[in-house]
Amino acid sequence: MSIIINTVLNFVCDAHNHLLYDLNSNWLSHRHLQEYADAIAARDAPLLNCWGFIDGTVRPLCRPTTNQRILFNGHKRVHAIKFQSIVSPNGLVANMYGPIEGRRHDAGLLRESGICGELQTHMTTPTGDIYVIYGDPAYPMTTHIIKPFRGGVISAAQARFNKNMCGMDFWQNFDFVGIFGL
Repeated sequence: MSIIINTVLNFVCDAHNHLLYDLNSNWLSHRHLQEYADAIAARDAPLLNCWGFIDGTVRPLCRPTTNQRILFNGHKRVHAIKFQSIVSPNGLVANMYGPIEGRRHDAGLLRESGICGELQTHMTTPTGDIYVIYGDPAYPMTTHIIKPFRGGVISAAQARFNKNMCGMDFWQNFDFVGIFGL
């Protein structure tokens, strides 16, 4: 049974893994990116050109007998592997990078994945419009990646921006069916 499952997984990965690494897909055309951005903006998000969200995910493992330091994630205090994904508002994973050793920081995954170059290439329209993704404070601010405002003293507008983009109420009732007809 295990051999059959691994053979099927290897086949699927070999045949279709490009769909998770390349942002040059039909479902990420500029028309679709605008639909995603409109869906996010319809939920009172302050970013009108945000089409997706990036984050790193820690997947805990049993304590390994070797390479414990490489796999230990000090932030979560577990041995783990990490993945980085970009997700569109309809729940589809646009990009997946990993697995990588659990000790790596999200910014390190971003750098190693090379996704910034992909974003630069595919998320700028011929007319110069730029589509962005939203990430947590672990990510650097770039032309195509936006993150929350930080610091002890932020303006009321900045606090409102952070709340609207990060607030739990923003995502809890996100109606994928109504917006995308799913």
